[in-house]
Amino acid sequence: LVSLLVSGAIEYAELSGPGEAIEFALTLALCAGLIQLLMGTIGLGFVVDFLSHPVISGFTSAVALLIGLSQLPQLLGIDVARGGGVVSRIAAIVAQSGEIHWLTAIVGSCGVATLLVCRRWVPKVPGALLVVVGATALTSMAGLAEHGLAVVGQVPAGLPTLTLPTSTYLVACLPTAAVIAIISFAESISVAKALARRHRYRVAPNRELLALGAANLAASLTGGYPVTGGLSRTAVNDRAGAASQMAGFITAVTVASVALVFTPALQALPTAVLSAVILTAVVSLFDGKEALRLWRVDRPDFMIWCVTFGVCLFVGVEQGLAAGVGSAILWFAYAASQPHIAVLGRLPRTTVWRNIERNDDAIERADLLAIRIDAPLYFGNVRSVRAALNRLVDARPALRYVVLDCSPITRLDSTAAEALMTSIDELDARGVVTHLATVRGPVRDRLRLFGVLDAYPGLRLFERVHEAAEVLEMSPQAAPVSEAVIFGPPALPA
Repeated sequence: LVSLLVSGAIEYAELSGPGEAIEFALTLALCAGLIQLLMGTIGLGFVVDFLSHPVISGFTSAVALLIGLSQLPQLLGIDVARGGGVVSRIAAIVAQSGEIHWLTAIVGSCGVATLLVCRRWVPKVPGALLVVVGATALTSMAGLAEHGLAVVGQVPAGLPTLTLPTSTYLVACLPTAAVIAIISFAESISVAKALARRHRYRVAPNRELLALGAANLAASLTGGYPVTGGLSRTAVNDRAGAASQMAGFITAVTVASVALVFTPALQALPTAVLSAVILTAVVSLFDGKEALRLWRVDRPDFMIWCVTFGVCLFVGVEQGLAAGVGSAILWFAYAASQPHIAVLGRLPRTTVWRNIERNDDAIERADLLAIRIDAPLYFGNVRSVRAALNRLVDARPALRYVVLDCSPITRLDSTAAEALMTSIDELDARGVVTHLATVRGPVRDRLRLFGVLDAYPGLRLFERVHEAAEVLEMSPQAAPVSEAVIFGPPALPA
């Protein structure tokens, strides 16, 4: 994904030659690293909280398919132009199916089969290493490259030299570097959270940002372009049984040793085998079972998964991630605007009041409506709460009292306070008096701050719904809360 972003940025910049392209890529890595270090330092890792599980699952599943699809041409030995959407890629592969290089396809298929057998029957055997070494030895001894089998070829030896990006493209790189910094973090953290969920450990987003920033700075100083925690490499690492950061250290030492000494041994490595390793690794990250589970248990989350997966697959991974996060936020906003409201009744031979829809034996009173609003009251949900309250009141012609059980209400904003006073006035005009029960201390403070308690001196704050029901049952008539009329035991102090 990062490679695609870097490639697109270089093409858009219309650079004159390879030297300028390399300098541009180095500067991209430098800027992306600085942005990620800044984000990690000031604690912007919280942006990962907007990546819900359906978004992560849909994103990783789509990217896994895209990466797997990109490996098919090398696995089959056909030449297909890179880029384009998933439909155009599949169409191009199908169009070139008559030109499959069968030796390459056989080697690649044998690699896939061997990896699957190792995974299924001997999981402790490093299948990827076994396939790479075995295929390289076979290709070298049998001279398969002479029969058209594509191999890695000559790999330059030695470690990279230190480089220092100039300021030539610094300003031009910043917008693209910001996108790369965020998208690469999203890709890395998506894979990290997916594996954290599988292996039951925690991910620290800000530390991930600092690590990615440091890695990008190191890349820019050693001749590299932006890097991130990639899906395919992470899948290979996880499949090999890596369980700590030591795996990265061992990998770095191994790569350095190979670069210094063993690059001639890589010349005969078939590219089809590399594609087989990547293909079998990323297939395990396609989370189709999760999509089916979400369909059964949570349809909105299933739709978010489908939006993320579909847009990533058919439009673009950046757009898909944005669409997934956007749809998740929109659904959260909608769900928060429609809080659950329960009508309460007293359980027989108790002082407990519970939801009448879940308790068939709960007893209601014709003159009293007790309701519980299971959410904080704020500007986004007061309209639906008032509409539901009006419907409930309209259905009870003998109603005299409304008691709001405020135990789940943890916050009240100014809009909700105004709506509460409006509802009290409207109910008073209909001869229905409103009282409150189980009001939390912070909410009581907000009622006083917004002037609700001063505007309605007769408004009672009861300890429990049952106490309100007992007191109001003894009242000879419904007294307006705009008057300071006290009956029965004293209410809680305001």
